[in-house]
Amino acid sequence: MEFEVTAIRKRPRTLSEMVGQEFVVATLGNALKTNHVAPAYLFSGPRGTGKTSTARILAKSLDCEQGPTDAPCGNCSSCVEIARGSSPDVIEIDGASNTSVNDVREIKDEVLYAPQSSRKKIYIVDEVHMLSNSAFNALLKTIEEPPPYIIFIFATTEVHKVPATIRSRCQQFRFRLFSPELIRDKLVEAAGEMGREFENDALFWIAREAGGSMRDAYTLFDQVLSFSEEKITLAGIREKMGLVGIESTSELLDAASKGNRPKALEILDKVLQSGIAVEQVLVELADFLRNLALLSYGIEKESLLGLSPDRFPKEPRKVWDSDKLEIAVDEAFSLFRDIRYSLNPRYELELFVGRLCSLHDRIVSSELVKRISALRGELAKGEWLENHGGAAREEVKKKIPSPPTHKAGIRGISCAVPVDIGIEFPKERQKLLIDEVKKKNLTLGVTLEKAKRWEWRDGLLQLFFESTYESALVKNESETLQKAAADAGLPAFAVEPHTDAPPSKDAEFKTNPRVELVRRVFRGEIVERQM
Repeated sequence: MEFEVTAIRKRPRTLSEMVGQEFVVATLGNALKTNHVAPAYLFSGPRGTGKTSTARILAKSLDCEQGPTDAPCGNCSSCVEIARGSSPDVIEIDGASNTSVNDVREIKDEVLYAPQSSRKKIYIVDEVHMLSNSAFNALLKTIEEPPPYIIFIFATTEVHKVPATIRSRCQQFRFRLFSPELIRDKLVEAAGEMGREFENDALFWIAREAGGSMRDAYTLFDQVLSFSEEKITLAGIREKMGLVGIESTSELLDAASKGNRPKALEILDKVLQSGIAVEQVLVELADFLRNLALLSYGIEKESLLGLSPDRFPKEPRKVWDSDKLEIAVDEAFSLFRDIRYSLNPRYELELFVGRLCSLHDRIVSSELVKRISALRGELAKGEWLENHGGAAREEVKKKIPSPPTHKAGIRGISCAVPVDIGIEFPKERQKLLIDEVKKKNLTLGVTLEKAKRWEWRDGLLQLFFESTYESALVKNESETLQKAAADAGLPAFAVEPHTDAPPSKDAEFKTNPRVELVRRVFRGEIVERQM
């Protein structure tokens, strides 16, 4: 028995056999039942969604000897001829091959003649968007006022390229892509009719690869049948079609999530040595990472993942959160776009896998914002000062190098660097303390407001004033200050006032950035200001 491709064998013959296009079926069915058929139709949508098949069904429904009907018999001479493509009254035209205005003029001449043996003379123009502007203009009048026996059915995958003047004269139907579940169900049906065993994951893979096109799914299904022996399996598909495979991909990403670069690169080398292209490896890594991202969102729909959720490794799902997985997927897409210009695509892929191994160490912007917000909250409450103040001061001391003693010629002197580093006392606590002090000693409270700096050093509050009078006043009233702190609910501390006079002109000169630059360039030190 001669083999018939599945796409043709499974092509719907009536509206009732059509699936996934309920709006089209309902509208055309009612139009045929009530005999309200338009003179022109425009079917648009992606490839493999049933536009041409629907056009032929509509032609049979109109010209069937029992028609017009929404259920043509399929046995009369008209139905048989239309199904074979040999009906003289149903003319199929490829718009991509007949683009000129002369081709359209031939159609205008032909429409003047009535159908030979059928009720209607039907023109099916596929890929109509390929017609030239002059050809479209030549069709306008004919489409708007055709003879009563003429029907135009236009099909296109790019409806935006069809002029608005044409679209406005047609009833428009937009065909949708088929869902993976529906395609899988039709493949199961086709495999059952052929008596072939199959794995559910294998047919799901075909359905996802088809991208919503039923015709592409049937074509890929036939290809898989040709090399599958007893049973259609996902492992067999990946082996014969040069795919990485879920096992290798899972193993590679599992090693990467553990930060094991040697093992991840070893697995990658093994995959590439088997003859799989760099681009294919990258495509499958991107798809797998995308599925992990969906799982991190809580999405476990099998039609979206292509596999059951338990087929994906657990370690990457624990280590990488959704933010990090989004970064990985984005980098995979960027690399795929750029790899065509790479000097060595394999090296680029190896670098990408290496970066995946350190993905868990990356800090995303959202995580950084959370950390900063938490730190701000601790500082506002004073918790960080109480818990980490001493440790922070010691850490700062460790990072400050010992002051060098460097002499430059006869004018060089030693330069000391202070190591007594304090932490600013929180503004909220400053206000709380001052308000409480004013209740007990208004003068002391006003004096505290004049402090230039409040610094905290391991239970010691240091206050810096411009005059010795202010520092002496605070020193004399230290007990009042400590009692006010206790009443305000603040932890106990010692008070140490200081006089911090404004810097002299010599000090300003020494701290001038330009002077500092000169000192560093000549590796010297400032002894005195030369007037």
